[in-house]
Amino acid sequence: LRRQRQMCIRDSHNSTPPIAHGGGAVAPLRTAALIGFSSQRLLALRRLCQSQRVCTTPATGKTKRVQRVKVPYASPFTGPQTLREGASWADCTVSQVDIADTKVIPDAAANMKWVMTSSFSGTGAAEVASHCVLKAVRGVIAKSPRHRALRPSISCRRACDIATHTRKVLTHILGQHACILGDIMEWPETLEGADLQQRVAPKLRFKKRVKCHTHGHCSLLSAMNIDNGTLHIEVGGPPCPPWSRMGKRRREGDKRHCPHQVWVEYNRQHRPHCIILEEVDSYNIQVVFDNFPSSEWEVRACIIDPRVLGFAMSRPRLYAIITLRAATSWNSTAPLHMLMQKLTAQRVMKADVFWDDADSAASRPLTDGEQYRMAEYETFPLHYRIAQAPVWDLAQGKKRPRGSCVDGALPCLTTHCGSIYHRHKKMFLSPMMLMRAMGHISDRHCTDAAGLPPMSDIATHCSSAQMLQMTGNSMHVPCIGACLMIVALHVRRR
Repeated sequence: LRRQRQMCIRDSHNSTPPIAHGGGAVAPLRTAALIGFSSQRLLALRRLCQSQRVCTTPATGKTKRVQRVKVPYASPFTGPQTLREGASWADCTVSQVDIADTKVIPDAAANMKWVMTSSFSGTGAAEVASHCVLKAVRGVIAKSPRHRALRPSISCRRACDIATHTRKVLTHILGQHACILGDIMEWPETLEGADLQQRVAPKLRFKKRVKCHTHGHCSLLSAMNIDNGTLHIEVGGPPCPPWSRMGKRRREGDKRHCPHQVWVEYNRQHRPHCIILEEVDSYNIQVVFDNFPSSEWEVRACIIDPRVLGFAMSRPRLYAIITLRAATSWNSTAPLHMLMQKLTAQRVMKADVFWDDADSAASRPLTDGEQYRMAEYETFPLHYRIAQAPVWDLAQGKKRPRGSCVDGALPCLTTHCGSIYHRHKKMFLSPMMLMRAMGHISDRHCTDAAGLPPMSDIATHCSSAQMLQMTGNSMHVPCIGACLMIVALHVRRR
């Protein structure tokens, strides 16, 4: 509290507001009364600090700035209001880009011949997003007689995840033609003598053939046999506990950082044309710059929150698009957070919409532990924000309370998010409702149009506890879809 107060007092004497270094933040709203700051002034300072996050590397002293994506003040586009509209996020986004410039989408469709692979695939968010983007692009070019001959295509050839139930979900989404692999730590021939907890990935030798859960065994190079003009995109979201604020933040010293380094070294050796990395916003981007030197790779990164795309959920994540200079080129020199602004929308959705299509699992009774924590939440003074929040996370106690955000959005979902409770509606968010909140499509009409199975069919392969774990580890589908849209609009194969 003393440190936070000093930051605000220092700001009152300086003309420029402080910048949060290494994940620091401005004092919370309850500190404003102690030093005479208004809540509006303090909220503006917090937003400025969050938009100028600085990642500093103690070992090298280098500093890389990662900008947050912000919605332009005069943006004419409005985000979805209901879950039905949220399921059509790709169609709305592609339409607003086509309205701004009618030549952009046909040009993207002419170059959209992709081969996609993914690691740490989870619920297949990248594959679902790619199908939605492809459907939206095909819908736009079908309306133009001049461009109906274009045939954009996306082929998902490999996915990888360590969990058995997740591999069943991936098989259900991708079918039998894609290779579904297991633990990424089984890819190297040997890990003896390899220091995987260092910043730069070591030199590893990878197996030629690994175990495949759909075809028995397959080659790691099977996705590399692509034609000229085809763009190979690798999507990965390595484990986040070494960097997450919810953990101990041991960074490279954490043993859970080892799969990250194996994945990085695999990409350095096999050199896909485009790599999309998803990590928590407290991730040190300097690790990417150390492993992918600027002489061979071009790195563009920003922090994307689902709220800037119109969704009522707080899940800020760092997204980095890494392209191979020898095989690809960008048609724009603007930074990634500026390119993302044309995909943003003014948010009108409220968190209450996630309870609109509640199922029977949402009306379960409170457990003894949840009743105890709810009684703790009710003891907070009324001027505390958590006391006024309509949504409470009853998995957290009084020491670390969590609830809906100031703007009414859901809190960031974790692997222990089975106790998200709406105290006015007297209902929880069931596992299926949580998957819809993460952007997965549950409407059969929308899934049939995108060529995907609905989440209700996928749920038959998993228990409730497994679906909660997948929800906390999953990427937000519209956010990874926005990155794929940027690749379609601005990255070209040489």
